[in-house]
Amino acid sequence: MKIIEKHNIIRLISIVVVPMSFIGLVVACSRPIGMLKGTVAGVSEEKEIATVEVVDERQEIINYIESVRPILKDHADFYEDADKLSSRGNITKNQAINILNDLRYRIEKISTDVAGFHSPPALQEFKGKWLLECELLIKSLTMAMRSIEENDMDLARESGDHKSRASEIRDEHQKELFDVLAKYGISVSELR
Repeated sequence: MKIIEKHNIIRLISIVVVPMSFIGLVVACSRPIGMLKGTVAGVSEEKEIATVEVVDERQEIINYIESVRPILKDHADFYEDADKLSSRGNITKNQAINILNDLRYRIEKISTDVAGFHSPPALQEFKGKWLLECELLIKSLTMAMRSIEENDMDLARESGDHKSRASEIRDEHQKELFDVLAKYGISVSELR
């Protein structure tokens, strides 16, 4: 029995405690919005099990993107500032370490902020890759600081490898985001 349409999901609003004797419960739903009714073999009366609400997944995607917009901006600013680092003139070891430490703090905050938002099912993979990118950048920056402190070129290469992988992951999750927007017919102009 199909309860919901393609771009809708069911979200449980409240649950009524059902006695353990209802283990043989057979759930039947006559409509996608309203009460979810259950019947038990041998019992003719219906018991309220849960109230459900049909939520438009398209609107959930829009709401999520609008909610994380400040984080997306912080992330873009992070990359802009990281790119500026490579164009700076001669700086001391301490200055470089302080700048890298600041960048690491910023990407750690972005990662924490991203993790704190519940994403709709259509954007779970996007969110997972966004968090993976942040994790790789944190490792890269940590190794870069250690490579400067220890004057270790192997750590510097490993840091660069993590940064390259993070860039690949970023390209993947950005493509996934735009693919989801296209799939649900969401134009960038709809996002505030």
